Amino acid sequence: MARLNSKRRALKVLILGMASAGCLALGTAARADPATFLPPGVDVQFKYNNLETIVSNVGDVLTGIFSISSIGNTSGSLLYWGAGISDGTILTGFFTGLTVAQITPTGSGFNIYFTGGTLTMYNVPVGSYNPTSPANPIAGQICPGGVCPAAWLTASFAAGAAVNDPTTVFDESTATLVSTVSSLTAPLTGTGDGELELTGGTAASKFVDGPGPDFSIQSNLQSCPTTNPAFIPNCSVAGAWPLASFDPVVGRTVPEPATLALAGLALAGLGYTSRRKRTR
Repeated sequence: MARLNSKRRALKVLILGMASAGCLALGTAARADPATFLPPGVDVQFKYNNLETIVSNVGDVLTGIFSISSIGNTSGSLLYWGAGISDGTILTGFFTGLTVAQITPTGSGFNIYFTGGTLTMYNVPVGSYNPTSPANPIAGQICPGGVCPAAWLTASFAAGAAVNDPTTVFDESTATLVSTVSSLTAPLTGTGDGELELTGGTAASKFVDGPGPDFSIQSNLQSCPTTNPAFIPNCSVAGAWPLASFDPVVGRTVPEPATLALAGLALAGLGYTSRRKRTR
């Protein structure tokens, strides 16, 4: 009987342990963090909208605010996370420090070359961020009293967005963003291309951080107010932002540890086979 009671107690402990583990797993899954929805070892596409300032002279600094509407695969056929749908949160933030280094006339408009620049992304509840001023894009909402929560991702714009033209004074290969625009007066249309180097954030370990740039960025821009009602943040709501842009940022999530371990075992096996051949 004592042995039976002992076995019952052990079984009870095991069941309680499994239940606790289940609760912890559910708590982790329900945690409001888009990173938990992203599969490992895949290329992911952040679809974003942003509002930004106009720059027209060398030395001007481009700043803006943005919102991520979804994260999916690069073909757009799979949605991993949707803003406000998957977990009741949004990914939003601001970029700043992109300094105009050169403006080159083209046949139909201008190429604008930028240097520098940083980007900060926050994971916040839906409805908690509605910036109203280009002069202070995170005032009182993401950073009440000037104290910001931990960033979800931070990145710097990486040099290499253009090939250098040796006939110009400016070394274009140091550019971190290149924008091709129709004119320097509204209404504007154009495109932008650049790359980002991952620098930190609570979700940084979810993404591949290689020796070179970790994300590519593309944009199509137009004058505000945009006529697209689904565009968030919206020009009419967010205030005096003269430009809107949109399109994807592409990066890659890190593989599962098991995949890395299998790759390591395969390499170790090749090394062992090679040593056996040398010893014969």
